[in-house]
Amino acid sequence: MPENRQLDTERRMFYFLPALAVIMVLATVLLSSQDDAKREVEDSAFNRLTNNFLVRLNMVRTQWTIHGRPPQLELEGTLMTMGKFGIPDLRTPYGSYDCHELWRLMLAQPMEINQRPISAVAMVDRRLHGEYCRYLISEEVYFDVDLRHGTLSQRAEKLRAIQQNGDEALGKQLN
Repeated sequence: MPENRQLDTERRMFYFLPALAVIMVLATVLLSSQDDAKREVEDSAFNRLTNNFLVRLNMVRTQWTIHGRPPQLELEGTLMTMGKFGIPDLRTPYGSYDCHELWRLMLAQPMEINQRPISAVAMVDRRLHGEYCRYLISEEVYFDVDLRHGTLSQRAEKLRAIQQNGDEALGKQLN
């Protein structure tokens, strides 16, 4: 009798362990696909946000150009000092650029995507004599607004190109 119990237990284990392995593999696949879907939603929200920011920035620059490039322009009911390239000059008393205020003017919405905060950092590139605002969701996903030329660049696009085409795409984009 004890041999039959041991044989029964061994048979159950023989069927149970592969079934457990299959369940673990399925759980892993499900969790990774859920992460991919979440990342796609976040990327979509990020792209929509950057597009809205750029459209609004271009509208302000167009309005500034239409009015003859005046040193001041009324935006959102406030008279704003404008820079040489049609971007509001939002300097703090300490001389740095107020990127939070630029966000407020361009988007008028909280600095977050899908309940994740967005950080704003004023950056200076001394080599190129340029200033820009960097809006970060993470170290890998951000966009920069060049305050001198009014251009916008996205870090997330470069990362997607690298993931899709390998290191070769990075070399082509940087050259």
